Amino acid sequence: MGFAARIAAIALLGLTLAAGWSATARANEDEIQRKAMSATLFVFFHEFGHALISELDLPAVGREEDVVDEFATYVLLQMAKGDEGLNQVLADAVESWRLSHIRSQKAGGQAPFWDEHGLDLQRYFNIVCLMVGSDPKRWNGLRLDSGLPQDRAERCVEEYEKKARAWERLIDPYVLPQGVNGSSNRGKLSVTYEMPDDATAKALQAQMQNAQFYETIASILNNVFNLPHDVEIAPRQCGITNAFWDPIDRSIVMCYELVADFQTLYGGSARVARTTGPPASPPGQNAQTFTLVGHWVGETKDPWGNRLPLDVTFSDDGTFRRTLTLDGVEIAAWGKFESGKDVLRLSVTGVDPRNVCGSNGCRAVTVKGLTLPYRIVDADSMETAGGSLRRVSH
Repeated sequence: MGFAARIAAIALLGLTLAAGWSATARANEDEIQRKAMSATLFVFFHEFGHALISELDLPAVGREEDVVDEFATYVLLQMAKGDEGLNQVLADAVESWRLSHIRSQKAGGQAPFWDEHGLDLQRYFNIVCLMVGSDPKRWNGLRLDSGLPQDRAERCVEEYEKKARAWERLIDPYVLPQGVNGSSNRGKLSVTYEMPDDATAKALQAQMQNAQFYETIASILNNVFNLPHDVEIAPRQCGITNAFWDPIDRSIVMCYELVADFQTLYGGSARVARTTGPPASPPGQNAQTFTLVGHWVGETKDPWGNRLPLDVTFSDDGTFRRTLTLDGVEIAAWGKFESGKDVLRLSVTGVDPRNVCGSNGCRAVTVKGLTLPYRIVDADSMETAGGSLRRVSH
């Protein structure tokens, strides 16, 4: 039994988290909560896609962020074959990208062309295309509402079939055989909560625990995949609005700030205080005395596993300046950084020079933002995913 059939069969057992959360949402007459958790579910499977690529050493042909968007869409479409309610979950989730685009437009934000993720509206239409391609009749209303042209929708059928075949071929070798449960798996997913400080985050944690939101996800996936290592699902207050795969700890970090942001996106008013701070420190190291301010050098890895030298200066006003070398030319990139628990995010706002010219002509410089899980080693060094950074001056 391949992945598609296996996960649809699991969904038929009533283990889908949508049912549990929807019941809570109906009891509270809170459509905003339901939609926010639908978007959170999509993001979880997006991050689980990163985890599979990392843990199973799967090839990501193309931009990895696009690939895992496709994976999340594919998984939910397969699960919906066993639970019709998940079609509404997916419809709610895809709407978050359109709403996020509208919010950015109203705020006058600059389109982050340099980011590793596609633009919100691009992600929206790419996901809509896969949904329509999977079942044009079922999703025709979404096609009309989204404005996806008919000729594009017709090509989406072939696109979805290609994506589905590709994912099935990649992950079927790691799917449990028919009749085998996950009790003897080498690696299992588990859920570890950290008690947040913020009242909104505490309320979200209580709601999700009562609905067994992440526990249900872990139960489903443990009966589908035989993973090589244990993977932790880590809901927590992060200090920034994010979710990420942490290859250092093999954990999928789901931030309460992101859930609250989804609630706001759908018309609510939830907000988690943006407390920031360093990650948990090793024994004998006082995390509260740790600061990022200073000049750091080292390396990490990009999403394709290539070594990425880092030379970056963090300032106490929340800005950074980073240098790298491309074809023998030193390029500077600068912008803003956010430091949360276990994660650092660099948002690039400018580069110099903008073009690099050589014997083969000129090309535009593209410097992406970076989301970087990290851990304190000592007062002047930290581990990153696939590398390390050391402070050379304050």
